[in-house]
Amino acid sequence: MPRERFSDLNDAIKKGRTGDKITAYKDWRADGAAATYPAPVMPAKGGSVKKALLPFYFGATDFTNFAVVKLSGRAFGALAAVGLSEAKLNFDDIPDTIPPTASYEIVDGLSPAKAVIFLPGTGSTSTKSRVTASNYKKRNGQTYTLPFGKKDLAGKRDQKGMRAQILAGVIAGANVSFKEEIYVP
Repeated sequence: MPRERFSDLNDAIKKGRTGDKITAYKDWRADGAAATYPAPVMPAKGGSVKKALLPFYFGATDFTNFAVVKLSGRAFGALAAVGLSEAKLNFDDIPDTIPPTASYEIVDGLSPAKAVIFLPGTGSTSTKSRVTASNYKKRNGQTYTLPFGKKDLAGKRDQKGMRAQILAGVIAGANVSFKEEIYVP
């Protein structure tokens, strides 16, 4: 049976249909916030790493300062494994003493552009849905989320150009998706 959406399950209940999936969905919905499920095993983050990058913001005034961003130590440690580098993502080290020609700051309201890279493993794991109690297969692998910025203050590389550079650098077989930069001052 194809994957059902909540609206499909709700329609089935309204039409009086029955079945194991519908019963499991009703139970799940009735439990609501009180439902307890075992937490999935998440990989260790390995602390966090602070880097600086130039945001893409194209509002009334462009950023002239480097924005300080945090990423997990686990993702930072996997740069070479996914085929990328600090230079390809346009990271800048935050110096101990900030030179007078550059400024590094935490920019409130900024969520940097991100590349989400999935490195598939071998095989899959059979998992049971908490909503419909149906079995499904989950691909084995690792996911890494890496922020990226533009090349320089002149804006030589926009988000589209950076995406192309990241896609060209990522190892074969990896799946890549992107999240747009968001800036809400």
